[in-house]
Amino acid sequence: CRAQPHERRLHRRLHARPQRPVVVLSTSDEEIGSASSRALIEEGEDSEADHYARLSEEATLVDDILSQVLWRGARARLLCRSGDVGDARELAEEAVTLAEQTDDLNLIGSALATLGAVLAGANAVAEAAAAYDRARELFERKGNITSAARARERARDPALRS
Repeated sequence: CRAQPHERRLHRRLHARPQRPVVVLSTSDEEIGSASSRALIEEGEDSEADHYARLSEEATLVDDILSQVLWRGARARLLCRSGDVGDARELAEEAVTLAEQTDDLNLIGSALATLGAVLAGANAVAEAAAAYDRARELFERKGNITSAARARERARDPALRS
């Protein structure tokens, strides 16, 4: 297993608890699970990524919007890569809806970029370009030039791997 020490800690904490959660993990643990899943997706480690995304999903409280958005984004990317674009799109759209309840422009932009990736995977090129363009606008407003440039590039060519 290539999991980092913080990922192993999350794994041990989640598997050490009773069948139904009694102890609630801190937000940072849920975020670590989602971030670990996303990093593993980028490495092509889909099985392990799915494991961490599911652990994060199980541990996240309903009112923890950030973690709700993150695990949905990770699962959406995984579902899309496995060919389940319908469920992937649904999760990605849920993530955008949740993110839009916040004032976190980076979170909303990231959720839109994930939706763009899912739409591109579903060959909905025009919709994907529109999602990436909306993400770019938000990243620019926030001053996140790196993410804005990436979103701009993907809006021009949604088929790029993301």
